[in-house]
Amino acid sequence: MPYVQRNSNGEVIALWREQPEENSEFIPASDPEVMGFLDAVSASADERGEFSLSSDLQMVRVIEDLIDLLITKRVIVLTDLPVPVQNKLLRQRAKREYLLGNLSIISDCDKGLF
Repeated sequence: MPYVQRNSNGEVIALWREQPEENSEFIPASDPEVMGFLDAVSASADERGEFSLSSDLQMVRVIEDLIDLLITKRVIVLTDLPVPVQNKLLRQRAKREYLLGNLSIISDCDKGLF
């Protein structure tokens, strides 16, 4: 993935996982044009109140922070969770700390709410 279709201005207007026709163009999924197209589609869906990858990823982050909060408050213990879930949470936490430090979606002024 992805094969792309372009408009007359050369802008990406559609993506396919499999080649839909012989003259479609393949570009890497990490290409900025692909990322820009997906961002635009996601933003458009958000504006219409529809499901989007962006909103889903934001909800995943909320759930991760909720699990961290429950562990911090000792409501649950990490080892209460299935091993595959523990591994995913720990890998995700390590990646986030490596890339972002201790940033949280909860700002310092919101922390008093909990």
